[in-house]
Amino acid sequence: MDEMPLEEELLEKVARGDKSAFTALFHRYQRRIYDIAIRLTHSTIIAEEMVQDIFTMIWLKREDLLKVRDFNAYLFIVTRNEAYRTLRNLSTRRARLRELEEEEVTIAHNNVQQQLLEKEYAALLKTAVSRLPFMQQQVYHLMKEQALKRDEVAERLNIKPETVKRHIAQAMRNIRAYLLSHPDLIIALVLLRPANEIFFPGH
Repeated sequence: MDEMPLEEELLEKVARGDKSAFTALFHRYQRRIYDIAIRLTHSTIIAEEMVQDIFTMIWLKREDLLKVRDFNAYLFIVTRNEAYRTLRNLSTRRARLRELEEEEVTIAHNNVQQQLLEKEYAALLKTAVSRLPFMQQQVYHLMKEQALKRDEVAERLNIKPETVKRHIAQAMRNIRAYLLSHPDLIIALVLLRPANEIFFPGH
């Protein structure tokens, strides 16, 4: 009986720019968006991306929440549309993902608060890497920290290039999954960064 009034009150607060309310909204609905996305795309990587993309959109267009009468239906439509858009451009997106996997992680240091956030992120990423299986760690360090190409890593570890490709892909999935288990960091990134600087590690 109280679910709708509480939801409407939460949406009104987010629309007014209440960051605490946005955090509560994220915690309440992130799993629902992920479940819808995974059913539509059958891809954990895309579904994980969509969680951040959709909440970024919700925050940037938060005033529109005042017009929403059924937030569950709104979330389903937004997630469905985002999934279809992603799938229509999947070939281009895959090429972009491959490019980004070859790049070093770069995060702008705009102010002291963001620098502190970067330190927190670095520590979290280091923990995520330390939890990887041994071979995934080796491949990750060589490709991401020493900037070696796939063939160079394969030669150094005496394995096939396709095996290197599989290990780095698995490592990235494991790192993403670990970071998604710490949603407060994602929320802080959404709130602190300009829209064109939103970044999700491992892409």
